[in-house]
Amino acid sequence: MSRDEARVDSRSGETLWPTRDWDSELLLGVPKVDWALVDQQIREGLDAVEIERRAVERLESEIPAEYRKRQRATRRSVTAELRRRRDRLLLVNRVRRWRSVRRLEWVWGDAIDALEALHHACVEFGGEHTDAHQEQRRVEDDFCCEALIVLFARALLTTSEIIALLRSGHGLGAAGRWRTLHEVSVFSAVIAEGSQEVAERYLLHSTSMEFRDLREERQRLEAAGDELRFDDEEDEYFAEVELAHGRLIERFGASFGADHGWAAPLFDGKPPTFKMLQERSERDRHRADYRTSSHLVHSDSWGSRALIVDHHGDELVQTGPSNGGLAAPGAITAGALCDCATIVLFHDDRDTNPDLVGMVQSLQDLAADAEERFRRADQHLDELREELDDLGGNKVSTWRWRVLATRRTVSEARWRAVRLLRGIGLAPPQH
Repeated sequence: MSRDEARVDSRSGETLWPTRDWDSELLLGVPKVDWALVDQQIREGLDAVEIERRAVERLESEIPAEYRKRQRATRRSVTAELRRRRDRLLLVNRVRRWRSVRRLEWVWGDAIDALEALHHACVEFGGEHTDAHQEQRRVEDDFCCEALIVLFARALLTTSEIIALLRSGHGLGAAGRWRTLHEVSVFSAVIAEGSQEVAERYLLHSTSMEFRDLREERQRLEAAGDELRFDDEEDEYFAEVELAHGRLIERFGASFGADHGWAAPLFDGKPPTFKMLQERSERDRHRADYRTSSHLVHSDSWGSRALIVDHHGDELVQTGPSNGGLAAPGAITAGALCDCATIVLFHDDRDTNPDLVGMVQSLQDLAADAEERFRRADQHLDELREELDDLGGNKVSTWRWRVLATRRTVSEARWRAVRLLRGIGLAPPQH
């Protein structure tokens, strides 16, 4: 195989897959879209789907045979080579991931453990609260309590996802998931402040949202062609959802069908924006963090620019796990989760149960501890990077990380042994 027919891995010397220098005449022979013909078809009254179908058929029929031949040959050879090297590539990738996770644990392990401990405490307290109010929700139709419990369950699930992302080094993904956690906190605060009617509207609003999604999808399929329309079963289900939505609109008014229309009674009957809900719940101090996480969720220019990181003086585009950028999402996650727990636990019981007040204060202590540990870990990472830069950057980074690992392992083993001895009474208590 000649040099023009193969690409070689510069590090391993392996032949990866064949490549070819395309003939300019062959590339010029590839058909292009005839826009004059498209304009003529539009004037004739053809719809977009039919115009697209005819254009594809014409382009496929005019593609040169040699072009098709080379395309199929390249596809077969690349697919075969990737399958042959799959196990080796996966093994190398898993070793790199293991090393990355180990480095991350050495710096961020204590902080992430503190966040996970807070999550576990919220799960226990939330379960006890749910069991205690189960009969009350059934007898009194307490929509507010039901809505808060559902939102708190979502907060716990979202926090669990954030912890998994932090442990794997995906700080940007964790910041994006915090966006959902912040929305849960805002909605919980608004519902707790509002009446039973507002809570009931929130629980029923899913029907209107589903109707809007189904209607949009149905219209899209109808515009695409008869063969893609809803079948009889789907049409029947759509009719049921449309009927339920109509009854809700008749009961609550047209504003109920809009985004956040469930909260309209709190804003003089007008559906609020999320910014208005933030201000009402007094959580607009996180407006900047929310906008940042929104950029990370959506594929706009700001979110894409956030992928560019500085690595020992070089600008790199992040495509996988990173040991940096975990402090902010970890700290604000601890605060948001504690906020959600405080709202649901204090509902109807804040003035009558001193034990509950003590439980909430303990959660606040755990949240503050997690925030402080993330701050210290971020500071320690900056110090370590400066030290590595002074010693030569990447050339000694692995060696330095191993020294840090040894120190951390010995320290953890000593701490666990002392804690075990204290538990059985063979070591003096901590003062």
